[in-house]
Amino acid sequence: MEKKDWKKILRGVALVFALAGSLVLLIFTFMINDALDKTEKSVVSNIEGIQGTLMDVENAVEEADQQLNATAQTIDDLSQSFEPIATGLDSTGNALVGVSQTLAGINLLGVNLGSQAAELEDAANSMFTASDSLGDTNFDEQAENIGEFQLSLQGIKDDIRMQRQTLDDTKKSVQEVIGLVKIANVLLFFVIISMFIILILDSAAGLI
Repeated sequence: MEKKDWKKILRGVALVFALAGSLVLLIFTFMINDALDKTEKSVVSNIEGIQGTLMDVENAVEEADQQLNATAQTIDDLSQSFEPIATGLDSTGNALVGVSQTLAGINLLGVNLGSQAAELEDAANSMFTASDSLGDTNFDEQAENIGEFQLSLQGIKDDIRMQRQTLDDTKKSVQEVIGLVKIANVLLFFVIISMFIILILDSAAGLI
């Protein structure tokens, strides 16, 4: 076999290897891009799942905050309504004391009204006790506790918003990085395939 024949055989083998290499490279490039797509979807899906959970927690915290606002308003309304009630009880008690003292000091047609006076005095004392109980109700302390709870809830809401923003930034970064890797993979494919094309053309030219 002449040297020229050996060159043709070797160029033919090179051509086959170049074509096979190009096919393998093409398949490998698609496999890498597919793996990158699956990885991106998985990471983004997990991030969005966590964001959804954080959103549910934020909604629950917001609802609790609204309930605290309603409770604080109720306490404020009660505090304002208890003041005139306590004043009214004191006034009624004083009036009953006055009537009791009057009854205790007189006899009507020979009838002693001392027992009725004592009952009125007991009723007056009950009024005074009720008034004192209303006055001892510590609405300010309850309102202060609710205010502290609301501050804590606000801190939780701020932390949740920060976490959601961080996850948002992470998701964008993952998408950008994977996008760049996919572009780099395609560019690498074209660089290597160009080398294979040169080899193919050179081998084909040698066979002609």
